[in-house]
Amino acid sequence: MCSRYSIALARQVRAVAFRLIYYTFLGLLMGGICFEVGLTGYTARENAGYIFFSIIFLFLGSMVASARRTTRYMCIYQRERFNRWYSSFSFYLAKMLAELPVEIIMSVPFASITYFMSGNPANLVYFVHIALCDVTT
Repeated sequence: MCSRYSIALARQVRAVAFRLIYYTFLGLLMGGICFEVGLTGYTARENAGYIFFSIIFLFLGSMVASARRTTRYMCIYQRERFNRWYSSFSFYLAKMLAELPVEIIMSVPFASITYFMSGNPANLVYFVHIALCDVTT
């Protein structure tokens, strides 16, 4: 079942391109809101706010996309659940596992744009920590 969603995602080139544009736009928006927050060491509270709001932006962005895709598969889900082929847990688990690589790939441009627009130091370790916080949402 997971392979069906992977194949469906691979066939939807426009949808994936739109999601990349969407995450880039969100990155520019969030970078504009938190522009040059991390220039000084005195802004730990603003950096914490930047991390918190970037996680919220990514969470809400992925939830909107997930809600749109779930309605598309409802007729398939209802038919196959009625036939007792699988449970709702396996349906949503397969859907989440199939979309996980796409979500990781889409969150990296967002993290890169917001990190450098917020004026945080060009430190690889710090960037990886921030990007992992964004990717794990």
